Amino acid sequence: SEGRGIRVAVIDTGVDAKHPSLKGKVGNGWNLVSKNDNVTDFHGHGTHVSSIIAAVAPKATIIPVKYYSEHLSGG
Repeated sequence: SEGRGIRVAVIDTGVDAKHPSLKGKVGNGWNLVSKNDNVTDFHGHGTHVSSIIAAVAPKATIIPVKYYSEHLSGG
């Protein structure tokens, strides 16, 4: 099924939904640092992790949960 119907929460630095390997694979997420829906990844780690998940399960939906700020402090 390649992940069809599966949602994977990535609790990390956010996600760059415009990254070529993630286009159309990212659902609505939440920013625990700012308490809003801006999950922009300023560090890159969450995008990297999400890209690996998308490679393994290309039909899965990535749900970003931004826990770390740009300075890598936790929310």
